[in-house]
Amino acid sequence: FKAMSQEAHWLHLSTHGFFLESEDSKEEKNILDAFTERRLALKQGTHPLLLSGIVLAGANLPKTQEINMDDGYLTAQEIATLDLSKVHCAVFSCCDTGLGKSELATGFSGLKTALTAAGVNHSIITLWSVLEQQSGNQLSLFYSYVFQYKMPVTQAINKTQRSTLQISKFRHPCLWASFLCYSNSMVKD
Repeated sequence: FKAMSQEAHWLHLSTHGFFLESEDSKEEKNILDAFTERRLALKQGTHPLLLSGIVLAGANLPKTQEINMDDGYLTAQEIATLDLSKVHCAVFSCCDTGLGKSELATGFSGLKTALTAAGVNHSIITLWSVLEQQSGNQLSLFYSYVFQYKMPVTQAINKTQRSTLQISKFRHPCLWASFLCYSNSMVKD
């Protein structure tokens, strides 16, 4: 991912996302159980960009004692160090990729912050767990608006959500409102 993404104009990832909020969080304990104790080792450093990221191939392989930066977990901190200035839009169809930690000195820290720091023009991330089929349908519609109808990214995601909302069985916000689009303030759509 790290090598290939730096030359891409569009990124689309459909995988597992994570956000480790607090030591006592029941959901976090389930994530730690599912994704091994290695995340806890990173979390001890408490850098806010280590608390969120995505899971890639290799994350479920047996681990050695040392923490390898290519361990199948791609943290927000790792993403922030990449040069993604050629990426027009990064779509992260992964659970909880829009979550992060609120910091008094720096504001919000998470994947959104990391993607902006890496130079991505537009980021589409999620606020909660997404259903694979539903998010796939929404993103297919989004891509048709962008590539077939030549809509700007921000307009296309807005139209996608409004179109989904018009279908009666998808009116509940959990089925259409999970995706957020952030644009780098220095970039015109």
